[in-house]
Amino acid sequence: MRNSERSLLDRGKQSSPVPIHASGNMAGKHFSAYHCFWSRSKWSALAIAHILARLIVRAVPGDEVVLVVDDTTERRKGPKVHGVGCHRDAVRSTEKHVVLCFGHKWVVTTILVKFSFAARPWALPVLVDLYRPAKQEEADRKRHRTLIDCARLHVHYLVRWFPNKRFVLIGDGGYSSVELARFCVNRKVELVGRLRLDSVLYAPPPARKPGQRGRPAQKGGRINSPQQEAKSPDADWKEAVVTWYGGKQQIVKLLTGTALRYSPRIRPVPVRWVLVRDPEGKL
Repeated sequence: MRNSERSLLDRGKQSSPVPIHASGNMAGKHFSAYHCFWSRSKWSALAIAHILARLIVRAVPGDEVVLVVDDTTERRKGPKVHGVGCHRDAVRSTEKHVVLCFGHKWVVTTILVKFSFAARPWALPVLVDLYRPAKQEEADRKRHRTLIDCARLHVHYLVRWFPNKRFVLIGDGGYSSVELARFCVNRKVELVGRLRLDSVLYAPPPARKPGQRGRPAQKGGRINSPQQEAKSPDADWKEAVVTWYGGKQQIVKLLTGTALRYSPRIRPVPVRWVLVRDPEGKL
């Protein structure tokens, strides 16, 4: 294990604040009652997460556990509020207009569980970390932990807690980095995320010739991006029936291929990219 990863894991053992209002008005008491409870003794958020994860994993049939990671911004302001920063508000922002707000950014990893009384699976949170701006980390003389670092930390704990389970991690484009993909491959976790249409992809490395000297190549030449493949007249689109929103069966067309993704100082990661489109052009 590298020193940077060891430092990251040591920091994960520290307790992090938990937003009390997330539980709503279930107990019917003032929020100060919860502050009094948690402040009476030392407690570990990681130990609570371990107990909660064991209870949730029991409700998942089979050996495959589907995880979903995402970050959410909670509006907070004030000179004495810990960890407040200026973040992008994903709910109010669009592709052309970005809305910024002051508050906390939480990285949440959930486990998907299907219940008989619900049509859609429920995402039950098990691990939560507070993302702090880099300037605050530097002021406290701590290593800055990015959103990807928080996701890596969550995956590490779940794989360590449940070594006999097979995990599938789902995230949006912000978590589809080569760094997180390589981390998941090393721990036999399947990562499913959103890939850019113009992503830079590479072919597998060529076979070495007899007597060839030098370090073996890690990747081959650059190949067409998914966007270029979709525009090709020879694109092999195939129809498939998938379960759409509300349990509806929808016919879509798929175009897929395999390639390598590469980033400096990170070993290339094999990926399978999939393009989906509606034959009728409505969805």
